Amino acid sequence: LQQAAYVAPGTELEQRIATIWQDVLKREQVGITDNFFALGGDSIVSIQVVSRARQAGIILTPKDLFQYQTVQSLARVAQLGSTL
Repeated sequence: LQQAAYVAPGTELEQRIATIWQDVLKREQVGITDNFFALGGDSIVSIQVVSRARQAGIILTPKDLFQYQTVQSLARVAQLGSTL
């Protein structure tokens, strides 16, 4: 399996999403062009990602994750909410 070249997160939001993916997927490094499912993500893990993101004030849905499978594309549709 050919791994895409690592592309570092460029924005704070990309960085936060990448960090969440690293935690739930137990990866050393997640680039913004890496595919969530290629890294081992599935529907169960996607729910964990959404939950962690909410805790971090990032609003997204499991459907978003299935539609936008890279950190880069997800960061474009995710919304920053307020952390309470």
